Amino acid sequence: MWLMQDLLRKEWGFKGVAVSDHGAINELIKHGVAKDSREAAKLAIKAGIDMSMNDKAYGEELPGLLKSGEVPQSDLDNAVREVLGAKYDMGLFADPYLRIGKAEDDPADVKADSRLHRAEAREVARKSLVLLKNQNETLPLKKQTRIALVGPLAKAPIDIMGSWAAAGQPAQSVTVFDGMRNA
Repeated sequence: MWLMQDLLRKEWGFKGVAVSDHGAINELIKHGVAKDSREAAKLAIKAGIDMSMNDKAYGEELPGLLKSGEVPQSDLDNAVREVLGAKYDMGLFADPYLRIGKAEDDPADVKADSRLHRAEAREVARKSLVLLKNQNETLPLKKQTRIALVGPLAKAPIDIMGSWAAAGQPAQSVTVFDGMRNA
């Protein structure tokens, strides 16, 4: 609750929709944070997750949690307000079909390999890197340093992109092995 409610919304002033990662609410069970889907949904809505991404926890559990009083109506109202506000801001109340089209017409897919997008992605990556502690001045690595690079993703150009690569192509990715070798 502290991270989503106190820090994100109150201290940083975030206004918008907080969406769980794909299936993340039910992952709370697998990680031992919640004993079942009901508890996972309760923890997530109380923490400030407005929208559940592709799991059934909210749809199946929130009605019972509301009825029992374990989750107040105000928690659900806050989540719904954020989601509907985002839809309104995107113009979906005026035209609910505004953003529907063929997948190949999606600029994210069509222009996935454009130089402009790649330059923007590199700039975002550069700005997002954070070195928390460079103990013993390990970085930058010296050319003569030997490193054991092991594991199934070391030379896996498709897998390294992850499951959400959209129209990403293996030729667009740099494996960890190649990146380390060419650095």
